[in-house]
Amino acid sequence: MLNEIWITVFTLIKSIVGDVDVKNKGTLQKQIDDCFQSASDGKSAIASAITGKGVSTDADATFAQMAANIGSIKTNPRLQAKNAALSTAAQAIKPDSGYDGLSQVAIPAVTGNAAQGDVLSGRTFNSATAGIAKAGTLADKTGAADYSATASLDNTNGRIKLQVPAVGKYGTGNYLYAAFATIASLIGLTASKLVKGYTILGITGNSANVDTSAGNAAASQILSGKKAYVGGNLVTGSMSDKGGTTVDAGAVTQDSSYTYFGVPSSGYYSTGSKLRALNSNLSSSIKSNITMGTTAAKTFNVTSGRHYIVVQQSSNDDGNKTKPNFTVTGAEIKMNYSRVVSMNNGINVVKYGIFIVKATSSVLTMSNTSYIAQID
Repeated sequence: MLNEIWITVFTLIKSIVGDVDVKNKGTLQKQIDDCFQSASDGKSAIASAITGKGVSTDADATFAQMAANIGSIKTNPRLQAKNAALSTAAQAIKPDSGYDGLSQVAIPAVTGNAAQGDVLSGRTFNSATAGIAKAGTLADKTGAADYSATASLDNTNGRIKLQVPAVGKYGTGNYLYAAFATIASLIGLTASKLVKGYTILGITGNSANVDTSAGNAAASQILSGKKAYVGGNLVTGSMSDKGGTTVDAGAVTQDSSYTYFGVPSSGYYSTGSKLRALNSNLSSSIKSNITMGTTAAKTFNVTSGRHYIVVQQSSNDDGNKTKPNFTVTGAEIKMNYSRVVSMNNGINVVKYGIFIVKATSSVLTMSNTSYIAQID
């Protein structure tokens, strides 16, 4: 009888967990406990398998319940195919009501052709070209920094080009620059090409370069043999050089105050230059401008400040051949000349004095009978 019971137990265990090796397994009680533990583990595995087929089953369910649940497993489930769009968030794709599960989920492939060098460093991206979750390598140069650039002349389009120094992202706060000296060298700018007083690109105009746009001198106004720039043109002078020379005066004229010596021809005259006229020409000129007195007297009404020529004379028989002593009042003597003249008979002597005076009052008084003439 006992043997039959054990046969029944081991048959049941075998049906659940397979053959059991009872050799070297310890006491009978331990072997029985191990059998029950194995049976329990087997039930848990069976329950999990049934649940995985869509029928929820607890690990401690009875064998009868498990058998019923196995019968409930669908051998031909109704499955649904679904399409999923790309999304920036995780998606849970589930079958709609009435379906037992999903047969497939179609997700479109990643598109785009961005490479890692097209995306800023520190950013990740997906593209068909680069792949999934790739890191960008493009340098970020935005900000307020300025970058030195290689400059070159574009004569075809009439401009100066600045080459971007390195690949990267630049912003409106960035500037490319080239040094003044670089630009000046490119365009051939030197001090000799700039007007004095002007500074361009750090180069100051040569002191010999003067702006001549305001000049208005003609060749006749520039000394012969000399050259000058006028209005941007080189002008060679044609004016005669009379410096330090003595030149015959042109017309000699007088007015009430002055005697004028006409310049005979245009040219350059220095302080060493002189104008001359023959005395005969000068005398004739003076004579034509004087007013002779008509009365021989000692007192004359005159104009203060004017110049006069006065002739005084006297006749005596004293045989004294010394020069007479004539006097003038009311005037400032500018020049005087006196002389003793002997007649042929040696007896009579005519004494006379010639004065050029400037009247200092309105009355001029002579010490002897005189003749007077105004000369200005």
